[in-house]
Amino acid sequence: MTKKERREARRQERRAEQEKRASRHTARRAAIWTGTAVALVAVVFGGVRLAVRAPSESGIAAVGMVIGAQDQKKGSPEAAVTLVEYSDFQCPACRASAPLVTRLAKEFGDSLQFVYRHFPLRQHDNAERAAQVSEAAGMQGKFWELHDMLFDGQDDWAESRNAEELFLQYAESLGLNKEQF
Repeated sequence: MTKKERREARRQERRAEQEKRASRHTARRAAIWTGTAVALVAVVFGGVRLAVRAPSESGIAAVGMVIGAQDQKKGSPEAAVTLVEYSDFQCPACRASAPLVTRLAKEFGDSLQFVYRHFPLRQHDNAERAAQVSEAAGMQGKFWELHDMLFDGQDDWAESRNAEELFLQYAESLGLNKEQF
């Protein structure tokens, strides 16, 4: 065998070894993803089984969530299901879910009570003030109207240094008493 042929043979061996390693790597990745998917399915399945467990003897499901007078609620307090959302008015994902929640409330009517709870994130500069403003509107019976306006106008006020001015405009458009705002 000539030097050139030996070099070519070694290159082919190295290439074959690299392909073998790549194949093992791909198989390992597939195994990891499969394991992750199986674990996720198991967690979801277990969660669903726990959620659908039979109610206690009193007929009330054993859940420790207390819905208080201070909570912003929509729907019947006697509803079979209560959906509690922890949300941030400046969060884009929360804004994206708002229409779904509205649709659920309309679709299920009195069989669903929806509760909104504030969870302003630190990285959102105007989120805490938006939560305060919405509570002020709630004291005047307009929480849900301002809720919708805040999410609809999120692009306008979220990164604004003058968010307070926009909040006051929203309050005016809803006919809120600015002294109490």
